[in-house]
Amino acid sequence: MTDFIDITLVANAGVLVEHAGRGLPVDGIHHQDGHPFSKVAEADLERMKERSAPFANFKYLLFSHEHPDHFTPGRVQELVQPGRTKGLFLPDEPNAQKQPFLEEKDHNFKRF
Repeated sequence: MTDFIDITLVANAGVLVEHAGRGLPVDGIHHQDGHPFSKVAEADLERMKERSAPFANFKYLLFSHEHPDHFTPGRVQELVQPGRTKGLFLPDEPNAQKQPFLEEKDHNFKRF
């Protein structure tokens, strides 16, 4: 086992943090217009959806806030797969938009 943590830039402030064969995307699932920042490439979003390298081993998703250059609800919803996604963490912002898919089903989606 290694003590190293790998951090890979996905786009803008989005990164994939990896340790011991497990990954955690942080602020790295977005692809909308209306901001001057880089978007996550369609190819990377597809690799995340398919859970192929380098996005093969993530069970949780983490977002620091819901700005469009960090979080695109529809793209996140595509990645939330039963049995593959154990949790999604979003900040409990006072003016956060309701995301219906976060309210559905039995899941471990949390606002912190």
